[in-house]
Amino acid sequence: MKLITFVEQLSILRPIAMLKSVLDIMHQQKGFEDGVLFSS
Repeated sequence: MKLITFVEQLSILRPIAMLKSVLDIMHQQKGFEDGVLFSS
């Protein structure tokens, strides 16, 4: 029972963590692009 809930938690939390990291990367790239635009 505990193992099942742990696996369920993993399957729920992992996509959220992946989505958050992807959004962070996209945000960093956007900030980098904005910085390049402003500096040029």
